[in-house]
Amino acid sequence: MIIRKFKAEDLNGVLEIESNTFKERNSSIHDILYEIDAYEFLVAIDKNNIIGYVIGYTFSENEGQISSIAVKHEYRNKRIGVRLLHRILCIFHRNSLKCVYLEVRISNKKAQRIYGQAGFELYRIKKGHYLDGEIGIFMRKRFYGFSHQNISCKKINA
Repeated sequence: MIIRKFKAEDLNGVLEIESNTFKERNSSIHDILYEIDAYEFLVAIDKNNIIGYVIGYTFSENEGQISSIAVKHEYRNKRIGVRLLHRILCIFHRNSLKCVYLEVRISNKKAQRIYGQAGFELYRIKKGHYLDGEIGIFMRKRFYGFSHQNISCKKINA
């Protein structure tokens, strides 16, 4: 498995994962087609197949957002999502961001646990955030000093 930057030919594989993972369409995937340089978009590949992706962007001088992260169902529980998360956090840290945000459904306890292990903390809860009325959990990770706080930023090719 390797993680690399998104290429245009990866789009169909990413859209397939997105449609099979999320109840609502993620506009970030479609937005990047117009502003690709503003995003960090990484894909995980196994045997020439897209098996996961992560999308993030910087929205101020020192803040970023992870807008989407997903792994193909048959590849879950293999730490691929964790590797994608760590890789984008390394990019944000190297770009001198001070804080990274993300949101997750209240029902997605596994993702909340993974984010917590990566140093994210709960900072807001919003009732009815999702179109189906589910509560949204908003989390943030602050980078302090020069340490990578639970992040190994070595090249990830496993």
